[in-house]
Amino acid sequence: MAYTSIDKLIQMRPNARHNLLTQEHKNPEERARMAALAVAAHEAKRVAAIKKAQHTKLWATLLHDIQRTRNTATARLKRRQAELDAAHEELKDWAFVNTYTQYIALLDKLRSKLHQYRDRSGQPPSAVANEKGIPNNGRHWVDWIPANIRTQFTNRIEEIYASRIEEPMALFARKAYTPPKKRPSQAKPLLKRVRDKSPIERLRDKLALADTEVMRATQDFTYGDLGELTKQRDTLIGELAEAKREKNRRNALKYYHERKAEMQAWRDEQKALGNI
Repeated sequence: MAYTSIDKLIQMRPNARHNLLTQEHKNPEERARMAALAVAAHEAKRVAAIKKAQHTKLWATLLHDIQRTRNTATARLKRRQAELDAAHEELKDWAFVNTYTQYIALLDKLRSKLHQYRDRSGQPPSAVANEKGIPNNGRHWVDWIPANIRTQFTNRIEEIYASRIEEPMALFARKAYTPPKKRPSQAKPLLKRVRDKSPIERLRDKLALADTEVMRATQDFTYGDLGELTKQRDTLIGELAEAKREKNRRNALKYYHERKAEMQAWRDEQKALGNI
């Protein structure tokens, strides 16, 4: 009789696994042993998945910080190249372009190495860093670059920016990690705010409904009292007209005070100048 493998047992629910082991193994001790093996294998698989996810996140943090720094350096390089292309030949200084080009190549080389360490080792960055003697447990991508190389690039950048107003870029800054932004499709949509209707808009809605009621009563005499509905509609028409007049009065008063303030300011200015 062929027994079910451990890989299949760990994929089953506890009740289904118990029923299957009861059918395959008549000995209770053997059933208990197989069940214990399945539980242990499942737990080991779960722990391995958690560790793998944690390691992947740690490596992604290093690589993401490198990419952020590379994007900043690339933007500065492109801007400087555009300035040099527009400048006269005798005024062109390629030290900036050469230094940033080599700096970007250094970041690309480090990123490639980190990809290899991640794919081949199967360990977190701290373990790989300890094996290779990287300081600070390789917590930041700057730790993976030798100190002498960092010093060389820093000195060259300081020499370039000695005669420039622009602030130099911090080539090996230890910035805090910020996760990548979500794509617009993944971002939670903002709730659209709806403006409350004004009194005039509410009266217009009521008047439109009253017109509909009067029209239905005109076509169907059993719908309602046509005279009463017409009276209600006329009342709404009067209220709407009064609301519009009140709005016009408020706007006129507001305009009057604004003009009055402007004229008073003009008079004060003329008095200060001695023209009045």
